[in-house]
Amino acid sequence: MKKRTRALTAAALCGAAFVTLNTTSASTLALWSDETRTSTQTLTAARADLLVDGSSAAWQLPASVLNALTPSAPQAVSLSVAGVSEGNPGLSYNMQVPTQVGSSGLTGVTRATVTSETSPSSCTAGPAAANRLIYDGPLSQTAISYRTLVDAGSASTSRSEVLCLRLSLPAGYGDYVNVATATMDSASGPVTASTQWYGTAAPSIADRTASLSLGFSSQTFRPELVE
Repeated sequence: MKKRTRALTAAALCGAAFVTLNTTSASTLALWSDETRTSTQTLTAARADLLVDGSSAAWQLPASVLNALTPSAPQAVSLSVAGVSEGNPGLSYNMQVPTQVGSSGLTGVTRATVTSETSPSSCTAGPAAANRLIYDGPLSQTAISYRTLVDAGSASTSRSEVLCLRLSLPAGYGDYVNVATATMDSASGPVTASTQWYGTAAPSIADRTASLSLGFSSQTFRPELVE
């Protein structure tokens, strides 16, 4: 019985490709070889980037936002999330729970919503539109699960999204009441009189100057295969 084996070896060096095919048998020996050269090419890796307000660093809540926040003056701030994914992969991103430095006296009671907006000009203080809502809950727990920014296999390799972060305080935040009571004896017995007054305590400087930042991360994904 004749035994036949085949070996195929390919190598690429400095822009040149060599292919050699050897065929042997127990009774005969044949040798065939060929060589093909290609011009030197430069391979460029596909790029995948995510920038938030033009930076890859964590997004910092502007100090002026907390400073101006009151129950009667909710605040809103927009941020732009821009992604690039060259080649076939898509790009998705998420937002992580905030990192805070300083007092949580104000941020600990602040409510936050995150919406996707058509432009920064539509990011205004007030109730968030339900059809654009991505997150609704405590500011200290604000986070977004991975969401698609650049579609896989799309002709466009870049896309941006405007997020709107709206902050509000509960009604009655900082309100207090003081009660003063005086009792005195009289011929007919003890007499008691009381008075009370109301006020609103403003957040402390430490509360207003707390630093809060949001981290973002991205990942690429491939198109789904359709069988």
